[in-house]
Amino acid sequence: MTIAKSKNRQPLLENRKFWKLAIGYGFLIPSLLFYIVFVIYPFLDMIRLSFFQSRGLVPEPEFIGLDNYARLLEDTRFWNDFLNNVIWSIATLVIPLTIGFLIAVILARGNIFGRTFFRVVYFIPVTFSQVVVAIVFIWIFQPRWGVVNTALNTFGLSDLTRPWLADPDWALFALIIAGVWGQIGLFMVVFLAGLQKIPTDLYDAAQVDGANSFQEMLFITIPSLRQEITLMVVLSMIISFKVFDIVQVLTRGGPFNKTEVLGYYIYELAFRQFNWGYGSTVAVVLTAIIFVISSIVIVLRTRED
Repeated sequence: MTIAKSKNRQPLLENRKFWKLAIGYGFLIPSLLFYIVFVIYPFLDMIRLSFFQSRGLVPEPEFIGLDNYARLLEDTRFWNDFLNNVIWSIATLVIPLTIGFLIAVILARGNIFGRTFFRVVYFIPVTFSQVVVAIVFIWIFQPRWGVVNTALNTFGLSDLTRPWLADPDWALFALIIAGVWGQIGLFMVVFLAGLQKIPTDLYDAAQVDGANSFQEMLFITIPSLRQEITLMVVLSMIISFKVFDIVQVLTRGGPFNKTEVLGYYIYELAFRQFNWGYGSTVAVVLTAIIFVISSIVIVLRTRED
């Protein structure tokens, strides 16, 4: 006669799996609640407000449906700011990506004395807030005693001096330089991390096959950094379309709205004109633009893999 032995079930409070799950959810739930209260709810309320006419401290906004979106299609200031954002995005992506990549390759593969020093020096601007970067470039582009005009005068190029931040033809270019300077170090660090994971055997095999440095970069280094490049493209697009602080400190969108971007336009509408309904509409469209661009980059990257 066999006696079936029943296994004693472990009490719930003594179950290690239960406590692991409880601790995990204990960390996740407060963060989720914080995200819902301060991100999801404001975003959904912004979408709701974009369908209303809301000015100043009026307690009851007037529902106007899609009128704000129809107005946006005919808003020349919006399209001017959108064009400035596109120019800013392309410049602050291509220039830092190229320079950061070249610096990373030189520091990772070249026999450079003091590599750590150069890494720190190039990364320092990333630790600055954009407001600090803007203040630095106020001094650099100052018309009378700024670094740029002083250098041009020193080398006998006085005809090239100009009030950079007040010149309609050069103000956006000056802002782009400030934005690029603050991002090169970030690209460099990401690419340095990616270069360290590439097996050296690939380069040794390429050298045996007679490949030169350019071919190694084209067929080994760049393909091996596709994930890092995709990451930086998406991050750069998000950051560039959200740019506000550099514009606010350096030019406030001037002269003649030549440096105004969508982020600053939203600030003008919502916090200076108190047109919260239309400001929310522009913010919703800006969010959609960022989402679409990021999705396209990620989908193209996935298909390529």
